[in-house]
Amino acid sequence: MKCEKKPVGEKERCVVIYDGNCGFCQKQIARIRRWDRNSVFEFVPSQETRLIERFPQLAEEDFNTGLRLIDPSGRVHVGADGTYQIARRLPFWRHIVWLYRVPGLT
Repeated sequence: MKCEKKPVGEKERCVVIYDGNCGFCQKQIARIRRWDRNSVFEFVPSQETRLIERFPQLAEEDFNTGLRLIDPSGRVHVGADGTYQIARRLPFWRHIVWLYRVPGLT
């Protein structure tokens, strides 16, 4: 479950792209930051000026459909799938997040 490769001495982290102008999104990111005790994630607002330069795979993305999580392979997880991918990397949540994938429970 490792994420983006960092220079030697820095941890590998997933990148969470969110709407920095959305109050709801900002509150959810603040909550994830509190739960992210191991600094697994890097948080980048979708308004970041060099976002597409850094992540060219986002060039065709419509950011009105929810947050994005970019995993180590560069794959982009959108909306509810991105939320699932975040939860499976957080303490406590990783132990119960499998319920999200059980048919009939979601």
